[in-house]
Amino acid sequence: MERTAAEEAARQLSDRVHVTDRFVALGYDFEIETDDPALCRYLDSVLSPFARKGRGRHRYVVVCNREPDEHFALYFQGERQRRSSDGGSVLAHLFWHVNSQVISQTNDLLLVHAAGAELDGRAVALPGSSGSGKSTLVAGLIRAGFRYLTDEAVALNPASGDVVPFPKPLNLDSGSQRLLPELRPPLDPSVKRYETAEWILDVRSIRPDMLAPPTPPAFVIGPTYRRGAETRLIPLRPAETAMLMIQNAFNLPAHGRAGLNLLAAIARRAPGFRLEIGDLDAACSLITELMIKDPST
Repeated sequence: MERTAAEEAARQLSDRVHVTDRFVALGYDFEIETDDPALCRYLDSVLSPFARKGRGRHRYVVVCNREPDEHFALYFQGERQRRSSDGGSVLAHLFWHVNSQVISQTNDLLLVHAAGAELDGRAVALPGSSGSGKSTLVAGLIRAGFRYLTDEAVALNPASGDVVPFPKPLNLDSGSQRLLPELRPPLDPSVKRYETAEWILDVRSIRPDMLAPPTPPAFVIGPTYRRGAETRLIPLRPAETAMLMIQNAFNLPAHGRAGLNLLAAIARRAPGFRLEIGDLDAACSLITELMIKDPST
């Protein structure tokens, strides 16, 4: 971390600065400065679900130095976080940092490490650790007609129990890309230098009404990908469903007993399952069948 480097970056930016909108993602309030107007436009576009009036409380700076050799640098609150000749790695680190700050600074909502999607006013939460297949599964559900809540953190309102949307750009790794090639996001040539290994997908490029409103959870489904396995749903008891969410909660200690009671209440009214995934289309069909059933049956 080098404050002197940050001061130099600020000097370089002073005559050609571009500032994004203010963004508020759950409990995190930020904005981004850059010397690249194309990057500024791109960030304003993919982060627009979080756009608010005013100035951000926290500030990032992304600098592109073209001489003597092109390199990129990312600063947060005046301290350098990353420097690289690869613009994509700097952009990926920016999104990672924003995501981690959202999780660490959101305390009024109970956060579960999960993807989430909505269909006909009912939400499905997909808790799981990194690599469990939740981002691929939620992308498949979106392709099947669901609306998007999140691919990272299901945010539960303690008062209502509803899932509060956290519609960050959807990240699809190489495995997801092979299964969902039609979801490759369009990338303007002006920001090609920031292309990342993971696809950063604004889900509204699929359908303009893709973002879901706050929605009550109807099902809790823990996905696991198993190559060659039969795709099947395995019912869980309410206590097992609650434990699935507890094991994947980001900030349960901040909510204490009230948080445990909230997860237990959701587990009692939202049936839980383990989902073994051998085939993505089959998994999406099973979830769709659950979601379209009469809730009273």
